Amino acid sequence: MRRSSIERNYVTYPPVFESRDKNEKYILCYDPSDKIDNSFVLVGRLYHDDEKGWMCDIVNGVNFLEKLPDGTKKIIAKPQQVVLLKKMMLDYNGTKFGNRDWDNLTIYIDPGAGGGGYTVATFLLDNWEDKKGQKHFGIIDKNDKDLSLEAYKFPEAKNILHLPSASAHKLDMYAALTDMVEQNLIKFPRPLNLRQEFEYEEEDDMGVLTCRYVKAQPEELRAMAELDLMITEVTSMQRVKTPNGNIQVRLPKNLERKLHDDRSYCLALLAFHLSQLRTEERLAKEREANAWKNKYKNSEHKPKT
Repeated sequence: MRRSSIERNYVTYPPVFESRDKNEKYILCYDPSDKIDNSFVLVGRLYHDDEKGWMCDIVNGVNFLEKLPDGTKKIIAKPQQVVLLKKMMLDYNGTKFGNRDWDNLTIYIDPGAGGGGYTVATFLLDNWEDKKGQKHFGIIDKNDKDLSLEAYKFPEAKNILHLPSASAHKLDMYAALTDMVEQNLIKFPRPLNLRQEFEYEEEDDMGVLTCRYVKAQPEELRAMAELDLMITEVTSMQRVKTPNGNIQVRLPKNLERKLHDDRSYCLALLAFHLSQLRTEERLAKEREANAWKNKYKNSEHKPKT
């Protein structure tokens, strides 16, 4: 991924920490971890453009880290990560607007054994209550061969969860990421200026451009820092041919100890889903067009009585 391709898709907007409208749709991509790397959740807002079709804005990145009394940072314990993830589910589904569980949400979790993603998925199967005592449905991936065996135990679980195998789909995910960005279908928040401000270009009635500056708040600074690191990661990833001839996507050797790859992987998950949405829409249009052609053809050659 070339940095220039991402920079071409910069748009000035602040991070979004909850749904702002009853109809907004979001995707959460979660690469969990216990001890090493990061435990990262990327948030994107999915929307349908009249001309381009499905698109996505990157709106937040959350790293499940905590600062200890002695100043050191460590990954939050997995049970607490699940609690925080559930809160994000409520925030981005637009629950405060009265939206049903989980009509406005899609969730991807890396199920790899190293980060315990499959275990997290099992924690999300059952119904649960929020702090207000409101009941919420669990979630499930009915396409997962293991979770599908548990579906009868959790009949109310909503099928909005995806557990794609990195070993099977990683190349496809990063190919989708390159494709979606090169087509200008994923937008990124423009980095802050040196004074930690958002810069908004505005045009008045006379066509004169001016710049408006808005100071970033602490939570916005945190989110923007995570997204900046994500862009550094994704533009550092390389396609590498192994000695046995296989192709891998990974950090170069000289950066393996300096950078992580979990943020970039979450972005690849998001792009993979966006690509699938666009493919499904294209196929649906083709089926509709073929149906009309067949209907017209049949009416043209209908035998006369």
